[in-house]
Amino acid sequence: MKQEKRTFKNGTVIFRENDGSDSMFVLRKGNVELTKAGEKGPVMLAMLKAGEMFGEMGILDEGNRSATATAVGDVVVDETSRIDFMEALQTEPGMALNVMGKLVERLRIANERLAHPTTVEKSPARKSSAAPSMLGMLKKLVTTTAVSGERLDIRVAPFTGELPEAAEAQHRHVVQSLGKRKGIRIKAQNKMPIIDPELSRDERLIRMDELARKCLSATDSDMLIWGDIPPPGTTLHLRFFSADADDDDRPGYFLPFTVLTLPVDFGPELAELLLAVALAATASKDESKRVRLGHALAEALYAAMPAVQSLPHDLTGRERAAIQMCFGNAVATLAVQRSTVDLFQVAAQTYRAALESMTQEDSALEWAITNKHLGAVLQAIAERSRGSDALAAAVDAFGAALKFFTRTEMPVQWASIQNRLGLVLYKLFLIAGDTEMLKLSLAAFQASIQVFTRKEAPERWAEVMNNFAQAAQVLGEQLSNIEVLEKAVEACRGALEIRTREKNPLLWAATQNTLGSALFLLGKVTEEQQDLDGANEAFGRALDVYQKFNATRLAMVAEKNLSRVKELEKEISRPGRAKHQVPKLDWEKEEGAQSLAGNVKAGKPGARQ
Repeated sequence: MKQEKRTFKNGTVIFRENDGSDSMFVLRKGNVELTKAGEKGPVMLAMLKAGEMFGEMGILDEGNRSATATAVGDVVVDETSRIDFMEALQTEPGMALNVMGKLVERLRIANERLAHPTTVEKSPARKSSAAPSMLGMLKKLVTTTAVSGERLDIRVAPFTGELPEAAEAQHRHVVQSLGKRKGIRIKAQNKMPIIDPELSRDERLIRMDELARKCLSATDSDMLIWGDIPPPGTTLHLRFFSADADDDDRPGYFLPFTVLTLPVDFGPELAELLLAVALAATASKDESKRVRLGHALAEALYAAMPAVQSLPHDLTGRERAAIQMCFGNAVATLAVQRSTVDLFQVAAQTYRAALESMTQEDSALEWAITNKHLGAVLQAIAERSRGSDALAAAVDAFGAALKFFTRTEMPVQWASIQNRLGLVLYKLFLIAGDTEMLKLSLAAFQASIQVFTRKEAPERWAEVMNNFAQAAQVLGEQLSNIEVLEKAVEACRGALEIRTREKNPLLWAATQNTLGSALFLLGKVTEEQQDLDGANEAFGRALDVYQKFNATRLAMVAEKNLSRVKELEKEISRPGRAKHQVPKLDWEKEEGAQSLAGNVKAGKPGARQ
């Protein structure tokens, strides 16, 4: 990583709060004071010592400086530009893991404060225009995490292997290693039906899932860990089965074929990793248990970090990658719970480290899964930081995953990635304005609904149709094309037959807002009052829900949309105003493009009245 040595005299400001974040620093000599503007003057946040890194968070979340850094005494630092720092994170796994360790260490401090809340200092108020700071994130962790909650029950099923004695010994070792945990009961499941070893991988997984759910239901438990010891008997392959179903499209979701590989007779720190993975793979409908899960997962992740940073040297690249991927899943799960960019960054760097440890040729499935997870967390980072770099990297990751996940072999995963790819391409278009991105986005959504059909997967179908409508209406507006805008309207109305106000009012309102926008744009082209009336009705329905749920920001958007409709109505009714010509749609006929009309199956709910 390229670095430039810089020196500062006592009292010199290295950077100020709200400055742009164009570089990061490593303190080599002296001290640096981090302060933040408060109502009664500067408030000290930290006093940094030699060896500490600072200024990196503004680069990672693409925000402004969240604090002012001032030299205390004579200071020497190594400065690295944003471009060089980001390149080092992508090309140097060691660097990525070091940054990851720093981030997690900061989170560890926050977690320790949970047990000693009186040590938490009050965070000063900050201007609304400033980017979220690490201090703000830490405060959020401290104030929103609780240690109470219903007890979690984890069962460990008997292991299988060529040597029954060894399998039984490792079964005991896992149970004993997890030991007694506050709020968590670890218990051995002594008997489980034998699964025919001649079954295919997919058939075995289906059978294991059936048996696991029966066991969890009978014992009223939350998670079942099931493992085997493949030849030559040096590692454990562990799988995880949750009593409740999880969102199979969230970042960090544990797919049925995800395996955590640990060396036999692993030590205490890898036991923390095992617990973290088990907790991350556990879903619960019980709010109290979800509270317990979130707190226990955070503690286990912090305890497991040293082991992940220094894995045993005798592990193969594939075994090392399996550990890193599972750890990345656990971090991504916590990131979803806490909704913090820096945790998603930790997950992304962990996945990148896992990809460095494997090859596509030797570990095709694991390689594809890791790329899918990487794309999902990069997408989450982009949604929170509004950066194009993460979006472009997500496109690359999803493209890599689609080399393995095909519609024929793994249709659900293929369709899920296509939907995510469509969203990322749509967001890239909004930033770059490249119409080709928009066309590719529409093609990806069209591909997704080939699997997520209205009959087989109605909720997923409605989600994709809503996404399709958002992209289609933008293209229709660009081309001033009635046909594309009508397809957007049809897609929304089809989705609204699945997304009802009774079942999920906020999703229903979101699609109503999309419908209103499509009808508004259509009315802008056709200048037909019925289109504008429909837009008014749709925006009004969305506004009603947002107000009832106190969704202030979304309500403001709906109100603004309603005012735009009224302005357009006044403009159209102005005397002597001539209608404009509408160009024909021609991009669908290009080689390789798919027809919108042939792929949108909205059940004809959007036919013009």
